[in-house]
Amino acid sequence: MEDRTSASATRVDTAFDELAGTPPELTTEALARARVRANGLLSPDPRTGWFGLAMLAGSAMSALWLDAAWTPEQARRLIDELERASCAPRSLIGLQALGNPDLLALPLTALATIQVEALLVFADLSHVSLWCGDECLVERGSADASAPQRTRVVTRWQRPHAELVAQGEGIEDAEPLLVQAAAMLGPAFERASLVDRDVSGREALAQSAERRLRRLGFDLHDGPVQDVLALGAEMTRLSEQLIELQLGPHTKQLLDGRMDDLRAYLSTIEADLREFCSSLESPVLVSRPFEDALRGAVWTFIA
Repeated sequence: MEDRTSASATRVDTAFDELAGTPPELTTEALARARVRANGLLSPDPRTGWFGLAMLAGSAMSALWLDAAWTPEQARRLIDELERASCAPRSLIGLQALGNPDLLALPLTALATIQVEALLVFADLSHVSLWCGDECLVERGSADASAPQRTRVVTRWQRPHAELVAQGEGIEDAEPLLVQAAAMLGPAFERASLVDRDVSGREALAQSAERRLRRLGFDLHDGPVQDVLALGAEMTRLSEQLIELQLGPHTKQLLDGRMDDLRAYLSTIEADLREFCSSLESPVLVSRPFEDALRGAVWTFIA
């Protein structure tokens, strides 16, 4: 990190130390995990540094949410300070808090509580609730029938299953946060359903992991692999255009050698990507948790 980004990250740490109200060891652990998640974005590049700071602040806040048991006023006070420390908008910090993948390891009720409470404070709403049919699973704030209202459907197995209801003057700016919360709650409802089904649920979990891994392989093949091939074609075209230039023998030899090196490097990248895609199709992977399988495949690719 450059000095300015590092200084902002230190201010984020200080905000948690002073305002989180959680035991120091929990705060330190949450910030360490958040730094790991945001590490690649806490860079000197001004286009990514502020995003990394938002990820750092949001991830740490969601990790501490249940232990802190903040009131809305306490949470908003911390958010105000994090916004000043990171120079990132609270909406972006909120998206990172709501979308922290570590939350998916929590039971449905715990995850739903964090999502509803985070929506309430980050979007500055007066009332947020989560409904499944006629049953209200989580509710925070004070309902007001006259307040502006917006709903967001939560899907389970690609079908409507629950509904987030939000009220308040900040409702217009709450839509991205509602979308993020619904996206996190969907998998949580799916997992809860699978756990209830016991043995059949385990099979479905394996199938779900297999589908996700295969889809990831397809996305890589149709995206980055094709981009590498397109770049190789552009390099070939560039080589042909260089022939038309009146270059000296020594310059031409240097350029030809450099182009050959770049082609070899591209070929290596393409081969690694294809091997990575193929590894995702291994039947052994589906017997492992999706997160572990994906982490192992990525580690193989970068090792």
